[in-house]
Amino acid sequence: MKLEIYFDYLCEYCEMGWRHWRELLPGYPLITPVWRPCEAHPRASEPYYGRHSDLAIQGMLLLQEQGGDVAAYNDLIFQAAWHGGKNIEDPALLAHYGAMCGVSEPVFYEAVRGGRYQAALEAANHHAWGRLGVPAVPSYLAENGRRLDARLGIGVPKAQFKQFLEELSRTNGT
Repeated sequence: MKLEIYFDYLCEYCEMGWRHWRELLPGYPLITPVWRPCEAHPRASEPYYGRHSDLAIQGMLLLQEQGGDVAAYNDLIFQAAWHGGKNIEDPALLAHYGAMCGVSEPVFYEAVRGGRYQAALEAANHHAWGRLGVPAVPSYLAENGRRLDARLGIGVPKAQFKQFLEELSRTNGT
């Protein structure tokens, strides 16, 4: 079963959700993540918010398109942003991580620096916040229509996420 995961690299609750996912994933081998990044605070509409994830998200979209290792990239970006004190707005750093995950450093750098995936990022933002009405990230949407949304200022507690995965497994025989 596919499980869409709506997230932002600079959302503390998404980082917590990423850790939960990494811990719980081995127990649910038939649930496949589909990573759906979206900006909690888009640079275009909130330029003075602080740190932004737009370039890192564009890099992830490139990796998806090129068949790179998205899970490894997500791990690197969350680690860099939350535990490594790195600037995930730096195209050179992102290109270095992208090369580690399957796309050549120059190609990655040019795509991110040149905004090649800006339109795809804007479409992803519109899909999450507009079309689906995601109230906060992380949010999870299973292919069977079941959904688990974060609550502002709370996220999704690990026990609640595990219960959701259990319910998905029971209802779909996974």
